[in-house]
Amino acid sequence: SITGLTDDTAYEFYVQADCGGGDLSAWVGPYSFSTLCNATTVPFTQDFEAVTTPALPNCGSIENTGIGTNWRTSSSAAGFTGKVLNYSYHSASNPGNANSWFYTQGIQMLAGVSYDISYKYGNNTTFYTESMKVAYGLGASEVDMTNLLADYPAIQISAPANAQHTFTVPADGVYYFGFNAYSIENQ
Repeated sequence: SITGLTDDTAYEFYVQADCGGGDLSAWVGPYSFSTLCNATTVPFTQDFEAVTTPALPNCGSIENTGIGTNWRTSSSAAGFTGKVLNYSYHSASNPGNANSWFYTQGIQMLAGVSYDISYKYGNNTTFYTESMKVAYGLGASEVDMTNLLADYPAIQISAPANAQHTFTVPADGVYYFGFNAYSIENQ
């Protein structure tokens, strides 16, 4: 049992076997692990400025259950200023639809309360078509994203668009927001 660990912190550890009789194995490692983040409360802002690109913000996570690339951060995106979350080109050499998710950390929410989520989204060109959904649910995984907030099947704008959605959650709990790139290949 390990005690005294801090939430949302990366740790490394080494292991050595005690073979008895004073005989010890060589140290192996380092092995890495991170502690989980506690849920946060509203208001919540996802900060991309504090990361070193292409890393994700602390407490954010990704899941890729299809073909395509993973979400990452970028310090340049057409029409945007500052660092952004970015789903980049996935080539025809890896055919099929993307199914790449970015999840926020858990956010404590109450039933019957109206919440607003706002974000900007866009594309770097009007030539290619990108596709994205925004959803929320009780866990940071695709199967938990049961509440669809928005679906953008044909994003062909080269300037950022603003989006805002008002919603209520069905029960008190910790909810995660997911941004799902599902573009076809060669986009």
